[in-house]
Amino acid sequence: MARYYAEIRGSGKLVSKAGTPSSGIWGHVRGWNIGVEVRCHPDDKNPKFDVCEVYKTGGSNKKYEKEKIATIREIEEVDKYGK
Repeated sequence: MARYYAEIRGSGKLVSKAGTPSSGIWGHVRGWNIGVEVRCHPDDKNPKFDVCEVYKTGGSNKKYEKEKIATIREIEEVDKYGK
């Protein structure tokens, strides 16, 4: 089983993509002027855990305009719930 997995549906059928620890996984869902980019990869602090970063983007019109809005670390969830 892949460490990273993504699904997306548009006008066609549901499609999926897998990622590895070396590739991570990345996606950019967007309209013309606004979008969201998500990146998941091994955490630099502890590679056995994952981190996902979420960015607000300028959509297709300004796809290189982005602002980080969240970082979610697996290790924080493990610590939080004691697992």
